[in-house]
Amino acid sequence: MTRPTTQGTSRVPGRPASFCRPKKLVQWVMALGATAIVVAACGGEPDQTQLEREVQDYLQSVVAPAEITAVSCPPNAPIRPGSTFLCNGLVEGAFYEAHVTIIDEQGRREVRPRQAVMQVNAAETALGAEVATDIGRDVQADCGDDQYLVVSVNQTFLCKLTSPSTGETGNLEVRVLNENGAIEWTLKG
Repeated sequence: MTRPTTQGTSRVPGRPASFCRPKKLVQWVMALGATAIVVAACGGEPDQTQLEREVQDYLQSVVAPAEITAVSCPPNAPIRPGSTFLCNGLVEGAFYEAHVTIIDEQGRREVRPRQAVMQVNAAETALGAEVATDIGRDVQADCGDDQYLVVSVNQTFLCKLTSPSTGETGNLEVRVLNENGAIEWTLKG
């Protein structure tokens, strides 16, 4: 795990240094690893069911241990080089989408998820440790009760911070930077 890189820090006027608003880019991945992959079509041009099954199998490998279900691609999606379309499904009940590009005449395709799947417990632990290191005191992050968060690239979600020693609370805004789960966070006063 690499240390985050500071993007910028600004202090809130009239507040002690412990309430600074750091903005951090976290370079470690706390999401389930997602990268684009070329999926080989089996036996020439696939039918709708085969296409959806192959896309679901790949996406399942990306989101595991979370479960992806109900993957559907557009009916009669064009399977010719250069064509693109979106397939979607559900990850633990949340909408999940992938961009599919057909690479060649054999139907090989690149599948690129459009959201990151965040393991909430891992995110809370990592964020709490990063913020604690930055502000110099112990804090705990609470990002909700779900086991997983499915968050679109460039979208944000909020986590509540609590200092166990003082009971003081604050908010942490977390922005997802890519489908691999790289994030940046900002303390909110």
